[in-house]
Amino acid sequence: MERDQIVFVGTSGQRFAIKPQPKGPNEIQGVVAVSVRRALKEQSAEIPQRGIEYTYLGYDYAEVTVEVRVWRESEYDKLQRLIQLFRPKGKDQRAPEVYQPVHPILRRHGITHLYMFAVEEPPYDPVKGWMATLSLREWKPAYKRVQTNGTRIGGGSASSADTGGADADRDGVLTSQQRAQASPPSSRGVRP
Repeated sequence: MERDQIVFVGTSGQRFAIKPQPKGPNEIQGVVAVSVRRALKEQSAEIPQRGIEYTYLGYDYAEVTVEVRVWRESEYDKLQRLIQLFRPKGKDQRAPEVYQPVHPILRRHGITHLYMFAVEEPPYDPVKGWMATLSLREWKPAYKRVQTNGTRIGGGSASSADTGGADADRDGVLTSQQRAQASPPSSRGVRP
């Protein structure tokens, strides 16, 4: 079944699969269990005499857990080679390797790119076989701050906050309060 397998496609087009019935050299015979955790991002502010008010800021990046189980030692060796691909390549590597996963649960959540941030391998169990738990996070491109030297309409100079400064959410989108401050209403042209 499709839900018992997962495929990772690397940046160079390299493909790795974990499935019950492997057919190729980059396929590992085993089963997987995939779970997704996606939480809301919200901001809270305490308002006197009203309590705490929450502001919805969208969704945070998803965290994905892939539990892999293999029973043959040859498949365990292939699994170790797959895990080595996720490891950092050295001091020169500034960002983790990003992979495109193929799995129905991930497709349902709209997750298109993942990177690994943790691996857990319990000891061998003669009944359960070899297991590995891959902890992955959703990856989306980060937007860099852009310094501009122009001026905004209505006076004042433009700053990095205009393009999503430090207080913008993780996707570089300004919060509603920042948008309001960036373009205040005009005081000119208002009729009495």
